Amino acid sequence: MYSMIKEEMFLEDINNLLNSGEVPNLFPADEKADICEKMRVIDRQRDKTVQTDGSPVALYNLFVTIVRDQLHIMLAMSPIGDGFRNRIRKFPALVSCCTIDWFQAWPPDALLAVSTRFLSEITLTEFEREVCIEMCQTFHTSTQDLSDEFFVRLGRHNYVTPTSYLELINTFKELLSKKRNEVLMGKARYETGIEKLDYAAKSVGVMQENLIALQPKLVVAAGQVQEMMAKVEKESADVAKVETVVKADEAVANEQAAAAQVIKDECDARLAEAMPILNAALAALNTLTGQDIAIVRTLKSPPKGIKLVMEAVCILKAIFITNKLIIIIIIIIIIINNNNNNNNNNKFLVCPTSPPPPWFSVSTALYAGTAEVVGEDVKPDRVPDPGTGRMIDDYWGPSKRILGDLKFLESLVQFDKDHIPIRVIKQLEEKILPDENFDPDKVKTASSAAEGLCKWVLAICKYDKVAKVIAPKREALEKAQTEFSVAMAALEIKRAQLREVEEKLSKLEAVLEENKRRYANLQAEVDENTKQLQRAEELIGGLGGERERWDTTAKSLGERYFTLTGDVLLASGVVAYLGAFTLQFRMEQTKHWVQRVTELEMICSNNFSLTEILGEAVVIRQWNIFGLPSDSFSVDNAIIINIILDCAPTPRNARRFPLMIDPQGQANKWVKNMEKANNLGIIRLTQSDYGRILENAIQFGQPVLLENVGEELDAMLEPVLMQQTFKQGGALCIKLGDSIVEYNVHFRLYITTKLRNPHYLPEVAVKVSLLNFMITQVGLQDQLLGIVVAKERPDLEAEKNQLIVQGAENKRTLQEIEDKILEILSASENILEDESAVQVLSSSKTLSIEITEKQAIAEETEKSIDEARKF
Repeated sequence: MYSMIKEEMFLEDINNLLNSGEVPNLFPADEKADICEKMRVIDRQRDKTVQTDGSPVALYNLFVTIVRDQLHIMLAMSPIGDGFRNRIRKFPALVSCCTIDWFQAWPPDALLAVSTRFLSEITLTEFEREVCIEMCQTFHTSTQDLSDEFFVRLGRHNYVTPTSYLELINTFKELLSKKRNEVLMGKARYETGIEKLDYAAKSVGVMQENLIALQPKLVVAAGQVQEMMAKVEKESADVAKVETVVKADEAVANEQAAAAQVIKDECDARLAEAMPILNAALAALNTLTGQDIAIVRTLKSPPKGIKLVMEAVCILKAIFITNKLIIIIIIIIIIINNNNNNNNNNKFLVCPTSPPPPWFSVSTALYAGTAEVVGEDVKPDRVPDPGTGRMIDDYWGPSKRILGDLKFLESLVQFDKDHIPIRVIKQLEEKILPDENFDPDKVKTASSAAEGLCKWVLAICKYDKVAKVIAPKREALEKAQTEFSVAMAALEIKRAQLREVEEKLSKLEAVLEENKRRYANLQAEVDENTKQLQRAEELIGGLGGERERWDTTAKSLGERYFTLTGDVLLASGVVAYLGAFTLQFRMEQTKHWVQRVTELEMICSNNFSLTEILGEAVVIRQWNIFGLPSDSFSVDNAIIINIILDCAPTPRNARRFPLMIDPQGQANKWVKNMEKANNLGIIRLTQSDYGRILENAIQFGQPVLLENVGEELDAMLEPVLMQQTFKQGGALCIKLGDSIVEYNVHFRLYITTKLRNPHYLPEVAVKVSLLNFMITQVGLQDQLLGIVVAKERPDLEAEKNQLIVQGAENKRTLQEIEDKILEILSASENILEDESAVQVLSSSKTLSIEITEKQAIAEETEKSIDEARKF
């Protein structure tokens, strides 16, 4: 590349390569010998007819021949200036050994073809597309003519290159898409805000009607709730009375149960003494079989011990009424009494504390065993005594009859041991138990079956002694249990009555809760309508004045959308082509372009202004605070820089960093103040460490100001200016010198020069966006006036600067508040239901009014200060 040739010796080496294929004295002797040895191997592999003689000179010449045949050199040089002409005269091989391909400026048809190809990708009508294609060509060709006039009139150079044409198309595409979205979104937000305000206004009447209709329903619901509450209170009192009676009866029943339990525990403790003996006797009975009983029964003359045992068994087997029969009799008596005295019986069951009827004590005595109902005893046979001849009682005959019963052993096991008559025990104690032959050990010698029966009799007698001792307690226990059962029956009736009244109360409470819920819903609906009505009034009162302005703004945005294509097209032409021109040339060319667009019948603004199309008042005011002159020319330059840095680089066209022609240093000052908070790095090409500073800024995405450059730029900046990034290890990287640095897309580079009339050749102009930041007459007047006032009236100048800062902050805050209000209105589905949103809107509007009043005062003050400055 022409720009890479910084010394003439570079071309001298290239000239030698083109002539002879080698650079003289490039290799030292040892490297040259090594090359010859390698060429010797290659030479021997060739056909013998073409082999060399093997000398070092011949082998090296073979190497040079191969290099010349395979080496391809491509040179790109700019024909502009005297350098190209002088170098051709010094190094004739550039002409004699090269094939020259002269690239001329793009012809009109090429310009049309390129714009047609790229503009086909965006959404335009066919008419708009045709006009845009033609205007792109007009921009390029007319700027070429303007550059010639610029040189003739002012002696300043400007080159129009295809890079500018590609930048024009890319900028147009980016800006058109961005501005369309901004206009459509802004219009939609304003229209949504207007719809929400209209909805609030319409809802006021509807909500007032709803409130009027809900009031009678609310009164009726309240009356129903009061009536049902009175019923519930009455029923609750009845339930409380019944519950008190039930709790008292439960307490009595619990006391009765506790007393019965005490008696039962005492009885169980005394019975525990006799039960082991009884269980042992029963176990002995279980060991007997029918065969053992049959053996005893077949004895014709049994020993005395066996007779005594069987006599005792016969005495105990006397027939008497069992407990089960007693229970049956009691039940029969109760049924008969119920049939005769139904009313009295009911009263007894309901009121257990009243005295029981006469039959109750009789049945209780029968159940307890105190009233004996005895049947016929087992009668002994009367036989003569062998010794005296008198008639005596003999139980052997009846014993054999008893033993002949198949259920004899079963009857002994199920013997009712708890109700043995006293006379039976007395008879045993007088006749059987004192006899020395009535001993299990002695009886065992005669019969094992008789031994078991003897043990059973003795166990029954011992158990009866214990039973007779605890009989009164058992009677008391049975009486207490009977009383407890009767009390529990009456208590259960009262519990049923309690459940009935509680169920009735529960139903009433459910109805009450339903009435309360209905009343609460009506009340909530009334409250919600009241709140929404209040919010609607607040919304209308706070933002009602904004509706007209929003409506005007929305209509203005709608009209602007139709002029947007033409305005953005003109703005793209200014950004791509007119940055290097002075104010007069820029205005003339813009006027010519607007006239041409109008002739083509494309809609655009009549009074085209780059500031109106691409500028933002709040941002421009902030730039003025940072030191940017307030004249339109300087503001346009700042907007162009902002557009250049905001446009994302594409594979077809990398964004170009700005190079500002700034002899007065105003752009330098503005950039330093603007980027100070972003840790701006300031470098010059004369610094030894500028490469390190640039490398850190690229890596961390920080801004860099390269100031005081000349007409040529360092070759190390080439990859940065051309955005030659690449992917490595998944990261975006760029090569800076010998280092590979990770590239941050937020990196920004500003370049300034103090040369008043620099001549940047096309190879430099295609890498940067040239901007003429020379001071204008208006800007100079304002700066000189500021200097004079600062000397004469420093108070006025300080106050003006303070007002500028305050005004910028006020405008920024107002814009943020309006954006916030519109965002809330757009995001809320029903603004009247969102209390927090309405509060935020009200507070925001209040703050907006305060700031607007302050801003109006500040603007009036600033006007008076400007008037004072003029004098």
